[in-house]
Amino acid sequence: MPLREVVRIHTTTETIDSPTVIGYTRNDLKNWGMLVARFLTAGGVTHDDVMQISFHYGLFTGAFGLHAGAERIGASVIPASSEHTTSRSELCRITAQRYWFPRHPLRLF
Repeated sequence: MPLREVVRIHTTTETIDSPTVIGYTRNDLKNWGMLVARFLTAGGVTHDDVMQISFHYGLFTGAFGLHAGAERIGASVIPASSEHTTSRSELCRITAQRYWFPRHPLRLF
């Protein structure tokens, strides 16, 4: 694919050798958001929900996919990253959120 079609670049994480570079087109990102929205909807997430995403927002792609999918279905997103662990539980209480995505999906109630 020509580099001019690439709108986002990520790499694999925690690899033994050199990381694999991944280029995403606009269409890739659109499809990715739609697929994540589908699995979030299947898990019960709706536009009335608040989701805290505590994955690291770096070159790892997981946080960005969850973020795009949640916004696609209209859920509110807290991009909490993976820092400040003590304040994340306080965010749960303040926002009355039902879903928190630390390193694995977690339904709070």
